Amino acid sequence: MDFPRVREGLKAQVQTRLLQEVVREAEQNPFAGLAYLFVAGMVDPLVDALVSPEGLAALGTGMGPGEAPKEAAQGWRLAYRDFRTAYVYNPQDPNSRLYLERQGLFGWKVVRMGLPLE
Repeated sequence: MDFPRVREGLKAQVQTRLLQEVVREAEQNPFAGLAYLFVAGMVDPLVDALVSPEGLAALGTGMGPGEAPKEAAQGWRLAYRDFRTAYVYNPQDPNSRLYLERQGLFGWKVVRMGLPLE
């Protein structure tokens, strides 16, 4: 798994979503930008905890990193997008996904994480 690449991609997703919310909220609340600065500082440590072996085992279970047993990942499903790309997901939370890219002929590597940020 390419942990640094996955972490940076998820951090960018979360920051973009936060910024969209701030722009929307700023029309009604002049302190929205200040709240953004506070919350944006928490994104990196949260993503770092989530994008870890323990965090990935908890993905889609509703549990926090380190709380879910590693067996929770056994029920995940695999879906192919094309020859080079696939994703795995928990059937209980199909919108949370780990995207894989083909590495060589038989290898795969997790390169991105998709979470519903609604």
